[in-house]
Amino acid sequence: MLASQFGLTSFIINYYPELKKLFQQAVSQSWTPDKFKAKLEASDWWRTRSKTEREWIIFNNSDPASAEQKWIQEQHRINQLLAQWGIPGTMDENKALLEQMVWGVIINGWTDAQLKYTANTYLQFQKEGILAGEAGQFQMKLAELAYANGVELDPEWYRLWYRGIMRGNATQEQAMRDIRNRAAAMFAGFKDQILAGQNVIDLASPYITGMAQRLEIAPGDIDLYSTEIKQALNYKDKSGKLGSMPLWMFQNELRKDPRWLQTNNAREGLMTVAHQVARDFGVAY
Repeated sequence: MLASQFGLTSFIINYYPELKKLFQQAVSQSWTPDKFKAKLEASDWWRTRSKTEREWIIFNNSDPASAEQKWIQEQHRINQLLAQWGIPGTMDENKALLEQMVWGVIINGWTDAQLKYTANTYLQFQKEGILAGEAGQFQMKLAELAYANGVELDPEWYRLWYRGIMRGNATQEQAMRDIRNRAAAMFAGFKDQILAGQNVIDLASPYITGMAQRLEIAPGDIDLYSTEIKQALNYKDKSGKLGSMPLWMFQNELRKDPRWLQTNNAREGLMTVAHQVARDFGVAY
C-alpha cells in the first residue's frame, strides 16, 4: 500500500538499499502514511533527486515501453532543433549530445533555451565555409550589412557572435551595432549617419556611379573596398575637416587613373582637345 501510494514499485524499493531499509522499517514498525512520507522525503534518495528525476525513475520502471518511446521521441525533437539552429547531423552523429540533452529535458526539466545554450559549443562551419540553419541566416544577413558598410569580417566573427546569441548573452542587434561601429571608425566623417542606420554604400553612390561612368566599368565591379571610393569618403579639406571629396575633384582624380586612357570618353576628350589646338593654330581637318 505504501509503495503504490507513492508510485514506487518493488523493483525500485529493492534496487536502492536506502529505500529497501526504509520500507522494512515502515512495515515492521507499522508507520502511518504521514510518518513514512516524512521519512521518505528526508532520505538521501529523495533529497538528491529532482521531482522530475524521481518521476522518471518511477515511470521508467512501471511502464518501460512507454518510457523508451518518450525518450526516442524527445531525441527526434531535439535533433530537429539542432538542425534548425545550425547544428546538422544524423541521430548517430549527434548521439552523445542528444543523450545529454534528452536527459536534461526529461530529468532536469530543461527548456529549449537551455538546450540552445548547451548546443552553442557545437556550432561549426559546413564544408563551404558557411553556417547552417538559423546561424546561416544570421551570417547571410550580417554579411550583407558588412558589405554595405565596407567592413571586412573574418568568418569566425559570425560563429562567435551567433554562439553568444545561442547562450543568450548577445543579440543580433548588438552584432549589427558592432558592424556599424567598425564602419563609423573607417569613415569617421559620416559617423553620425552610419550609427543612425544609414549604410555607407548609399553615401558612396554618387562616387560609384561617377567612377563607373568615367572609367567605363560596371558599377557592380566597384564597392567600398575600392581604394578610390575609400579616399573619396575620407577626404580632408584645407581646414582639416573630414568628409567627402567634391565630385568635380573626384572626377579629375579619376583622369589620373591609367584605366581612364583606355576609355572612349578619354579618347573623345583628347580628340576634342586636339581639334581645339588645331583650330587655335589655324589648322582645319
